[in-house]
Amino acid sequence: DDEDSDEEEEEEKVEKKKSSDSEEKKEEKIEQKKFFCGNLFDLTDEDIGKEFSGLSDNAEFVRSRQAFGFLTITTKADLDFMTNYKGTINIEEKKSKDSNGGTQADGSMKFYIGGVSQMTDEQLGEEFKTLSDDAVFDRIPNRDFGFISTKSQKDIDFLQSYSGKLRINVSKPRSEQKNSGRDKPSCFIKDYGQNNEDDIKEYFSQAGTVVDVYLLKDRGFGFVRYNTEEERNRALDLNYSTLNGETLFVKEQQRREERGGGRDRRGGGRDRNGGGGFQRGGGQRGGGQRGGGRDRKNRLFVGNLSYDSVEDDIRDVFSKVGTVTDVYLPQGDRGPKGYGFVSFASSEGKEKALNQLNGAELHGRNIRVNE
Repeated sequence: DDEDSDEEEEEEKVEKKKSSDSEEKKEEKIEQKKFFCGNLFDLTDEDIGKEFSGLSDNAEFVRSRQAFGFLTITTKADLDFMTNYKGTINIEEKKSKDSNGGTQADGSMKFYIGGVSQMTDEQLGEEFKTLSDDAVFDRIPNRDFGFISTKSQKDIDFLQSYSGKLRINVSKPRSEQKNSGRDKPSCFIKDYGQNNEDDIKEYFSQAGTVVDVYLLKDRGFGFVRYNTEEERNRALDLNYSTLNGETLFVKEQQRREERGGGRDRRGGGRDRNGGGGFQRGGGQRGGGQRGGGRDRKNRLFVGNLSYDSVEDDIRDVFSKVGTVTDVYLPQGDRGPKGYGFVSFASSEGKEKALNQLNGAELHGRNIRVNE
């Protein structure tokens, strides 16, 4: 009997230790982590509770919109649960802002400030009245954003914890920005009217986790980026769907290297009108030969082009007034230069283009057409 009693006591100790270890793991604290939770359209709050039933009472979920919300955790057990989660909700950890990520060459920290078009200069001044005299605000003309640079740690802390009407993110140096997010599968969107980034993100989250929404409101178009091509392709089905009364235009956004600014897609077909192919000759705009010295008397200059316009876009527009024989969009080190040249088969087409297409809208911009 004594032996049985000793064994029972030993087993009880083992069970208590296991239980204690389990409780310690549940309570083991970690640095706070925040997760974006998307694809919630068809889930009720009760459904979400079931999805996250394995989390401790320390976890906090906030449903921001019908389509998404945010989950904050502070324990090792909850982190293990989220790391191994395989449910229906799209989960993505939100990385904390790197306090060194936006350090500029002069030692200052630079922040991107989005949504400034909704405020006057006086209102912006009131919004940032707590910043020190060291802070410099640069509002970009005719754009919905600006930048604040500062070396003050107090200013940096304020901007990183800001929770007002504006969108604030650390702006990394250009050397660190290269291709950041641009290689993500993306949609080109326009005709979104008065809908803002939050509206677009919520709506497009039904296709998957939205990495980024970038709207050029003064130019009338924008981009929605996803992690995978599968998500992006699902988003293409939203073309001509309606968001808050606005009928959206959605198409695949090609990377510049894929579309080549429109220059490379036809390959060797450029020299089909002559033996010279495409040569720009010493960087002189008129010194090179295209198609073996093509006659330029029916050629027009086209300015104020969107950087997203490609040769086929220009050809489609100008073919409405005459037969287009050539379209040329110069490229710089960073991509399209924002202007180009269109050649017609006859002077009639050229004159019609001058009279009818100067000031026409293309990709949200009023193009300039002249000789």
